[in-house]
Amino acid sequence: MMIYGIYLLIYLHLYLLFNFNSQELCSLSIFHISYFFNPLIYYFFILVIPMSELNRYELLIQEFIESQEIKNGLLLPLLHFIQDKVGYVPSESVPNIAKAVNISRAEVHGVISYYHFFKTQPGGKHVLQICRAEACQACGSEELLTLAQEKLGCMSHQTSKNGVVSLESVYCLGLCATSPAIQIDERLYARVSTIQLEKLLTQLESTS
Repeated sequence: MMIYGIYLLIYLHLYLLFNFNSQELCSLSIFHISYFFNPLIYYFFILVIPMSELNRYELLIQEFIESQEIKNGLLLPLLHFIQDKVGYVPSESVPNIAKAVNISRAEVHGVISYYHFFKTQPGGKHVLQICRAEACQACGSEELLTLAQEKLGCMSHQTSKNGVVSLESVYCLGLCATSPAIQIDERLYARVSTIQLEKLLTQLESTS
């Protein structure tokens, strides 16, 4: 009877697998079927894989803490460190961050959400920053931002659908005398026109 029960369970899971376009259902089917064939495989999927990601963040945080001589005021440097290593600040890392700097999770979330620099989702291959400080606004940075949003199909602090460019609004890139200014990845551009920006965006799309 147990054999028939297993066959029935496999049949039901395969029915769900092929009749519903759902990643969650597919994963659930694989997990449950694997339990009957080898419970160790089941527990590997359920416990080991999620824990490996958490351990990765914990090791990154520990690496940073041990490299610092001063232990106070480490939150911002730690967030920068994690984003440099991972590309963003994963929500799963927040409990470990809070524990490392001895503050609440709410305080960590507050800092991450306050500073637009910190990302909570993976960003694009390139980052386009458009300055919106007073000097740049007076010289046409809002037109640059509008053009970028139209070309990329996303709003500020979002990523284009193809994942190539993340668009960010910033306030002062230090080129006030040569406004409007933008920055693409690590390179600064001064006195940028809409024509020049359109060419730069086309280059980014073609080289990625």
